[in-house]
Amino acid sequence: MYASISDLAGKPGFPASYNATKKYLESRGCTRRLKPKGKGVEYLVGLDLIKDIDSRPTPTKNYYSVEILFEKLQGKPGIPQTISGLRRRIKAEEWESRKREGKGGGLEYLAPKDLFIEKPKLSLVPDIHLPPPIDITVGADRKAYRLAIVKQCSQWCDENGIKIGHRQGDGYWYGIEQFCKAYNSQNSNQLCVRTVSRWWQIAIQKQSPDELAGKQGQHLKGRTLIDSQPAVYKVCLAWVLKRPSQIQWQLQQQFANNPEIRIPSYQSIVRWRDRWILHNRPGYVYAKEGKTAYGSKVRPAWGTHDRDMDYANQKWEMDGTKVNALVKGGKRHTIMVFIDCFSRRVVTQIVDSSSAHAAAIGLHKAMMKMGCPEMISTDNGSEFKNTQIEEALLSIGVVLHFCNPGQPQEKPLVERVHGTIATQLFELLPGSIGHSVAERKRLEETSLKNDEEWLSKEELEQHLAAWEAYYNSHRHSTIGMSPMEKWATSTQPITKFSQADSDALMERMTRKTEERTVQMKGIEARNQWWYDMAGDIAPLVGRRLRISINPEQTEMRVWDEDKFIAIARPDKSYSTEDRHTAKVNAKRKVNEAKNQSIKDMTQANKEVEILTYIDVTPKDKVTPISKNKKVEPEVLAESRSAIEKIEADKLADQQQQERRAKQQAAVGEEYFDKMKRIYLLVEANQADQAQLNWFNHQIENHPLGKSTLANVLDSLEVERSA
Repeated sequence: MYASISDLAGKPGFPASYNATKKYLESRGCTRRLKPKGKGVEYLVGLDLIKDIDSRPTPTKNYYSVEILFEKLQGKPGIPQTISGLRRRIKAEEWESRKREGKGGGLEYLAPKDLFIEKPKLSLVPDIHLPPPIDITVGADRKAYRLAIVKQCSQWCDENGIKIGHRQGDGYWYGIEQFCKAYNSQNSNQLCVRTVSRWWQIAIQKQSPDELAGKQGQHLKGRTLIDSQPAVYKVCLAWVLKRPSQIQWQLQQQFANNPEIRIPSYQSIVRWRDRWILHNRPGYVYAKEGKTAYGSKVRPAWGTHDRDMDYANQKWEMDGTKVNALVKGGKRHTIMVFIDCFSRRVVTQIVDSSSAHAAAIGLHKAMMKMGCPEMISTDNGSEFKNTQIEEALLSIGVVLHFCNPGQPQEKPLVERVHGTIATQLFELLPGSIGHSVAERKRLEETSLKNDEEWLSKEELEQHLAAWEAYYNSHRHSTIGMSPMEKWATSTQPITKFSQADSDALMERMTRKTEERTVQMKGIEARNQWWYDMAGDIAPLVGRRLRISINPEQTEMRVWDEDKFIAIARPDKSYSTEDRHTAKVNAKRKVNEAKNQSIKDMTQANKEVEILTYIDVTPKDKVTPISKNKKVEPEVLAESRSAIEKIEADKLADQQQQERRAKQQAAVGEEYFDKMKRIYLLVEANQADQAQLNWFNHQIENHPLGKSTLANVLDSLEVERSA
């Protein structure tokens, strides 16, 4: 068969090198021919040639190159760890060599036979257990480790009858070498003969074991010209954002006439600046490259934002931004995005502008689709940071969390959705205006001049709805499934809104407030009078309060600044009996306020009299104290005790008034007595059907609200238990 020299070289029966194989084939007179494909020749090789080669005696000497010897002997005791080290040993021990055959030339060496024989492991002292050098730090641990190695070496040499100081040549420590061979054969961490010799000289010959701790890094710690001179350090730190040449020029200008200051060299400034930047990279990047570079290069992004999300509607993120596309008429709408952090389900809403009313509309739509969340995270925009929306959400148990200013990474999911919508949808629309000012200017000069192909708002909403359906049904790599599939895996039930609750929430979020003055007949608004049954508004005659009326104009909510007062209703909505009850309650509240004010003024007058006139003997007479009259300490003590008694009486009276107010809060005396009488009959099962129907009607449909009626029932329960 025909074969090339490269195919035969190194095969069984053929020389290992290319040239030796070629000479052998030519000496045997083998027939050759050109290769059918490519350049070169092939030789005809017969079986007799292969048998003849196999019958030749195998050379007994193993000559190898330095590289091959290093691979074969690697890991053997006493073999250097590098090829250059092996070359030095071969040269020192004068190994037998010969010229290498084939391309490249060079020498091949015959290694001693004992290197290929596994030597029996020498026993070390079993009582000393040393940690690997990688666990040793600078200082006492390093010193203790090195000193233990030296002691172990001395003890091992004494037990085996080997002298550490016996030399076979200059700089050759026989005992330490034998110890290192034995130690390296039984331990993964290797010891160097030169290193152990140096440790032994320091610890035994010089008797200076403290030097074994080393001085690594100590020459840099506060000892450079910059760190050791506070004035120079301040200048370098102030100019650290500049080039080293500028820092050096600044130092020369400031300290040219100061002989006590040593100005560092250019290379010293370069090394100090590089080291400072390495140790203070966050601050340097922020100061040098700006906020954007800091966010993309330094600010950490460890973990996942939804690591604490265990079920759907546990947390939402919401945000609004301008749509990067114009609609017919040249208007640029706003898109509101709401995303569930657990499932990544998204709800979007197109609104006319960024306002609290628009945010309420979008939030209402999201809640109708996904239910009621526990917490919503958003930024500090005026459309979200709205007291009315926040109070409406708190009324249904939703916490509105505001991110720190300038920290969009606290709501990364909704920020990422904005970018996805821009690239997957808005860039494909005919009215796209791009992402940057330059791109927007280019589009304005071309396609934006003609709005015939632009979409209407309704068409934009249709495209957005289609994209939303695609996004919620598309697989996400971060969660391994689509948002709707992830939504279905939630272990908590989804809180849905009824139509009535939804309308009430929408009304609370979008209600507009105005101010009105309380008059003697109530509050005049919408061409009619408004007042409350409990009479809580009556004592505020002459005050200007904040009100809001629902769209049906059946209910008015009244606030005194930020404090909610009562719910008022139109006069025409009350029956004759209700009007009478409201009038009685209003008069009672006004009289209570009047009596309380008079009582406070009287009490204040008494306190002023006590402070002005101090009782003296006899105690039943009060005499004024002149400016020059000296008051005895006993008299002052009696005056203080009198003041404390008046304050205690005032506190007791206030507590009594509060208990009375709890019993008759927001209701009239007649209504309270009637409720008490029927309540006792119901509890004793002695009430007739009419009384029972009246009592149930008051509980379910009381105009003052269930909270006020609950206070009444609590007071009745307290009296009943008493």
